[in-house]
Amino acid sequence: DDVAHGECGDEALDWCGRQFDKNLENRVLALHHHLIPVPLSGQKFTTVRDAGELLEFTQLFEIDLVLMGHRHVPHVYVIGPTTFLYCGTSTSNKVRADDSPSFNHIILNEGDIEVNIVNSTNLESTLLLERKLSRTKFVRPRRTRIEHLLSSSVWDD
Repeated sequence: DDVAHGECGDEALDWCGRQFDKNLENRVLALHHHLIPVPLSGQKFTTVRDAGELLEFTQLFEIDLVLMGHRHVPHVYVIGPTTFLYCGTSTSNKVRADDSPSFNHIILNEGDIEVNIVNSTNLESTLLLERKLSRTKFVRPRRTRIEHLLSSSVWDD
């Protein structure tokens, strides 16, 4: 069973809030579990138990970047001032959604964010996100789950 839930909790949120009060630039929050489910990840129940409170926290403290990875599907969401970035798996062949092993190359500078997905096998880089001064310029589209299912060999006779 691969269903797992993390939880931040009130004490950790309070501590994080005090840290972000001291640091006004390049605010990054790293989590193991997801705040928002990821398409094509194979599970829909791997979000943190207090995801609602954490999402509200990211907006209240104007977090620039939230890093997550539990299901290892490279993906991105942008909500308000916050970029929610999911990573692939860099060294394992246990990948999802027909992705290759990969890692994210992140450039964060004064609110500008650029993210490239780097294929771990051949080091080819693909732009995933370009966000300048909190305005999203580019997000790489992904196939939807339905498109993925319809194109899979499961439906072949």
